[in-house]
Amino acid sequence: MTLLDTITCLLPRLAENQRKIAQFILEKPERVLNLSSQQLAEALNVSQSAIVKFSQKVGVKGYPALKLALSEIIGRQQLDEANPHIALHNKIAQSDNLMVVAQKLALEKTTRLPKQLAILILSYLRKLLIQLINHNGYRLLELVAQG
Repeated sequence: MTLLDTITCLLPRLAENQRKIAQFILEKPERVLNLSSQQLAEALNVSQSAIVKFSQKVGVKGYPALKLALSEIIGRQQLDEANPHIALHNKIAQSDNLMVVAQKLALEKTTRLPKQLAILILSYLRKLLIQLINHNGYRLLELVAQG
């Protein structure tokens, strides 16, 4: 689960000032990267300590760690958009626990399996069609019988 996922899950249970911080981060994560904790606090009309406490509440050590996590997420999103064929292991974050890694692997497997099956079926059908064309259908029954 990414930092943004964590913030989204916590959103309904947050106090008003924490909710303001969360919504800002969710809506403008790139902007947060360019703001100090003091600047963010001023922009949201909250205290600087509220920013630090919010960072800790979402599971990071402080505001610099929050910005670092956001930077990683934004970087991965940009990489995914630029290279949609990137391998699965690049979507597993270092901070992912074993359950999240297992879920990501299972999801990848379940989405790829139907595609691989379709490729195999098409390959088999292509071979059958070629045999039918080349042998006027005589070998078709043999191929179907071989299964």
